[in-house]
Formats: sequence, C-alpha cells, structure tokens
Amino acid sequence: MLAFMLCLLLLSGCAEGSLNNYLSSGAGDANGTLNGSVSNEQSSLLNEEGRSIADRYGTPEGFVRIKAEDGSFASFLRNHELKPYGTKALYYDGREKRADGVYDSVFDVEIGDRDLHQCADAIMLLRAGYLYSIGAYDQISFHFVSGFKAESLPIPAPFPLKRS
Repeated sequence: MLAFMLCLLLLSGCAEGSLNNYLSSGAGDANGTLNGSVSNEQSSLLNEEGRSIADRYGTPEGFVRIKAEDGSFASFLRNHELKPYGTKALYYDGREKRADGVYDSVFDVEIGDRDLHQCADAIMLLRAGYLYSIGAYDQISFHFVSGFKAESLPIPAPFPLKRS
C-alpha cells in the first residue's frame, strides 16, 4: 500500500497548510482524527466515507478547489480509489506505518510483498497507471538520476488500474 499525503495536499489545490495542521489546531486528536468538538466548517473538510481525494476532502471556507481537466493526471489522482478512512499504510512486509502527520489516507493500489518500492516508485506507479489507463503506452518511461531511461514496460500492466 502506498501513502500519499503529499499528493493529497498538492492536488487539493486549496489548503494553505496540511489538513493535519488544521485539525490539530483544536479540531482533532494527535492522529488528525476528527473528534466531537469540531465545528461544522471543520467537519465538512473531511468526509470519512469518501472513496477518492475529491470526495473525501472538502475545501476550507473562502477557498475553492482548482478544477482538474477531465482526463488529466490531476483528475486521475483526485478520483483514484482510496482505502477506507483510517486504514494504515503498510510497509512491503506488512508492518503498519505510523501516520504521525505523514499521511491521512492511503491509495488503493497493490504493490506486492517484496521490498521493491521507494519514495519515487510510488508516484512512478501512479503516473504509469494513468498513462496506461489513457492508452499512452509509448509515454510510460522514467529518467533516473543516473541518466538511465527506464522504458519498455510489460503490457498488460502488472498492477490493477482504474480509469478515472
């Protein structure tokens, strides 16, 4: 499983700070979980039943969400399925990763059970999934810091994909 709090913040296009910072200002507990003393505005920011970034996270009063063009990578990420709210991110070996303000939600993607994923691999997997979903197979390639260009990915894709 992959955790993408950074993507949530970048793609929401509306927050001045992290949702956890906003909630920890009195609206939630140390894990950023909303509690019973939340104002209507604060509770409307989080829809725990939402299954995508677009459905789970609202915008604070006075802000608007920047429209993501249909078929864009931003739209793909905003509408990609999330695990149920409260699901812990897991390391490759099944151990739980503590949230501690690092993530708030987990994308619903299968990464296997081997130690193959590092930080950049998470976004590469999502970008490749997006390009695959729109049939842009020839664009699925990545340049590594070493100068190596990784391409020629196997088709069909080795992971489940959903078109947004």
